[in-house]
Amino acid sequence: MKQFEYKTLNLETNGKWYKQAKMNSSELEVQLNDMGKNGWEIVNSIDHSREGNTVEVIIIFKREL
Repeated sequence: MKQFEYKTLNLETNGKWYKQAKMNSSELEVQLNDMGKNGWEIVNSIDHSREGNTVEVIIIFKREL
């Protein structure tokens, strides 16, 4: 039976309605590519909001043990 481990990446936003992350897209792309090279695969993302504004995006990764 396959076994997996999981990891999360939490991205804070600027709290505006348009949900722009504080981290710029180039930095995020580099970080995601590094995780991919280490076997991590994105399986889901969660938009965490407060009072109608996105305050955080949580990206969930998994890789086989």
